[in-house]
Amino acid sequence: MRLSHVGLKVRDLARALEFYERVLGFRIVLDQRDGVLPGHETVLGAVGSVLIELIHDDGVRADAPVDPDGLGWSCVCFRVDDLDASVARLRSLGVDVLDPVQWPAARTAFFRDPDENLLELIDVDL
Repeated sequence: MRLSHVGLKVRDLARALEFYERVLGFRIVLDQRDGVLPGHETVLGAVGSVLIELIHDDGVRADAPVDPDGLGWSCVCFRVDDLDASVARLRSLGVDVLDPVQWPAARTAFFRDPDENLLELIDVDL
């Protein structure tokens, strides 16, 4: 068994697509914005070898709270070759990236997408 993809609910699919394409190089693999399920749109895309499904449901309130301390997934982490260069690139695109943190096994840096989903960069394979 292996991981297929990570699904992220978003408030505004067009805004999320623009962010993931511009900031992370998201390449659309499967576009289901054609109304297969009324009120439900999804776009599956690749960021390197990671598949991410951006999901928008009409029932998601634009002001829905994000609970970073609640149960559920923590973040989506992307492996990069040069953490400092990647952080500099994201900052040049206007992304608010926290300063890198040195952990015992790796260095990481965190940032959020437009819907407050937590994203992480890491500089080693775990």
